[in-house]
Amino acid sequence: MSARQRDRDEGGFSLIELAVAISVLGLVMGGLVGVFVTLLELAPTTGSIFSESHDAQLAASYWVTDVESADNVSTGARACPTSPAGSTPLVSFQWPSAGGAGAEDLAVYQRRPVAVAGPGAVAGPGAGAAAQEDLIRTFCVIRDGVVVTAPTSTVIAHRVQPVQVSCNTLACTPPVATSKLTVTEASGYTFTVAGTRRSAPGATP
Repeated sequence: MSARQRDRDEGGFSLIELAVAISVLGLVMGGLVGVFVTLLELAPTTGSIFSESHDAQLAASYWVTDVESADNVSTGARACPTSPAGSTPLVSFQWPSAGGAGAEDLAVYQRRPVAVAGPGAVAGPGAGAAAQEDLIRTFCVIRDGVVVTAPTSTVIAHRVQPVQVSCNTLACTPPVATSKLTVTEASGYTFTVAGTRRSAPGATP
């Protein structure tokens, strides 16, 4: 090998070749970073997945049991005393208490508007796409309109879009056999739980 060939082989990249290589590498890396960021934005967070799963589990646990037990279903204003402030009754289920002596178990599902971050955002039923609310279940035992046990409230679903309740009858008027609860999370994830009364409408529980 001549000295001229050896000098040319060991010279490496020229300045122009190096500049072109760096430019191409920058374009490729920029594209990869953009794709990675997009995937991160589209991927659900661990927190949102846990929240959705937790809400669905609570709703399924309480709703199905309450519907099965109920011998009286109402979408009226019936509520336990000292219900959470700012809440509005959505639907209630009532059945004879295990304590007997005329006592009744009452489970009331309520909606409570929550603040939505952002300029011009509003909250509450009918407030538009940005509306969010908590779904709350309040349980109490009453006898002749008097509370026998202190009411307990549990947030079933957090910061969801306005929930929907439906029955096999219009506006859940008697006799009600089945009731469904449809919840849409802020992320857009929707789940429905349904329950069927153990006793047929009109039958003796």
